[in-house]
Order: sequence, then structure tokens, then C-alpha cells
Amino acid sequence: MILNNRLVLRTLIAFVTVSAFGQAQGLQDSPWSGQRAGERPAWATGTSAVPSAEYRSVEAAQADQPMRRYAPRQTPSGGHMVSLQRLKNAPPPKAVREMTKGADAVAAGDREEAIRHYQKALEIHPSYIEAYNNLGVQNLKLNRIDEAIAALEKAVELDPQSAEPHLNLSVALHCAGQLDAAEYQAERAVELAPRSTAANLGLGLVLTSKGKDLEEAVERLTFAAEEHPGAMLAAAEALLQLDRPKDAHAALRYYLHQSPKATVQ
Repeated sequence: MILNNRLVLRTLIAFVTVSAFGQAQGLQDSPWSGQRAGERPAWATGTSAVPSAEYRSVEAAQADQPMRRYAPRQTPSGGHMVSLQRLKNAPPPKAVREMTKGADAVAAGDREEAIRHYQKALEIHPSYIEAYNNLGVQNLKLNRIDEAIAALEKAVELDPQSAEPHLNLSVALHCAGQLDAAEYQAERAVELAPRSTAANLGLGLVLTSKGKDLEEAVERLTFAAEEHPGAMLAAAEALLQLDRPKDAHAALRYYLHQSPKATVQ
């Protein structure tokens, strides 16, 4: 088999992407174990590295659209990313209890129950930023894209200086095929949290989908792979669009070598 053949290579990328992004464990093991933090892999030359990451975010992608649908991050009930707006908008204890119940329902795999608790939290405290964010996340995971966008737009409106709701809204818009709007929200997330691997992953995926600024997309995806190894698969797709099949092949091989749990299904 000649792996630098574009059709064969694209097929391999698609198959491996379904496997890697369809399983949570496919995004956990770092492909950078043999390198210093922030250092690029040997095949990625010609551009400088983005700084190391500070916070975590994006979970595994959904298998039906492996490089288009990846799950956004839900804010923990206690809230660990606190903006000035969130401090000014502190929810009452009763609303916080509903958020905690929602988080427990998510942990138990009951997304519908979680949504009910987040909605109750909003009934108690209509400007509860984290509740809007989490409501959007759970609706997105249930493929209710319009409801997710509505909730996440409200979260962004209430807290425009936090990267998290911008990134999650970008994910929802990406799933809806609204790529220009998704790019704008991902760019805002990167502006607010430039060292976030998740934000760089989101922007890299949108750029790859648009076939735009592909060198930048490869750079951002390579950086994101420090915490999200599956990003290397999207980087391989971007490299194919750049007519660099040998580099795409190297990126795919690099991912497979560093992620032994990945399989071609």
C-alpha cells in the first residue's frame, strides 16, 4: 500500500479519527512524552511553537462527525474559572444546589435530568452564567443544536470576558455548519485564553473545515495535541489540503505511534 496516495491517506485518517474521537480514552494520553513541554514534533518544521497550555477543556468528539462534533466543556458546579462578571453575579445557595444536582446527573449519565436541574437553577437565578453554559453543553451532547446555541449565546452575553462560553458556542455553531460565526467565537476564545489547548483546538478545527489559513490551523492543532492527541488527525487533514501528503502521513503515523489504543475500525 502506498501511504502517500491522497485517497488512501484520507481514508485512513477518516477511519482512525472515528476510533480516536469516538472514545474518551483517545484524547487522554499525551503524544509529547518524548519532548519538552511546548516543543513541536520532528515532522512539524518551519514555524514556531505556541506556548504551553494553562487550562483543560474539550472532551472527546462524537463519532458521527469525528472532526466536526467534539464535546464542549461543562463548568463544574463549584465554578473554577471566575471572572469579575461572575463574582458580581453570584447565585443564591438554592440555585447552586440545583447546579450540583445537575452535575451529579451528568456523572450518572442522565443528561435529561441534568437539563431539568440547570433549568431550575435558571428559574431561581435567571442570570446564572454557569447554568446557561452547562445547559448549552448538555443540549449539544443530545444533538439539540438550536437549544445549545441559544443557551450559550446567553452565557456569552452575560460573561463576554470568559473564554469558556465563547469556545463552547464555537463548538455549537461548528456543529450547525455556521463556520464564519464559529470562527469568530473560537478567535475570541483564543484572544481571551491564548495558552488554552482547547481554544486552539477549536480554532484549528474550524479553519480546517473552512480550508482557510491552513498553516495556522496546523500550528494550532499541533499545539493542541499536547493535551488532545486527536488533534493530530485534523492536522493531517489540513496538511493534505496544503498538498503536503508526506507530512500528513507523518502526522498520522506520529499519532498512531503515540496513541497505541487507537485502532482502525
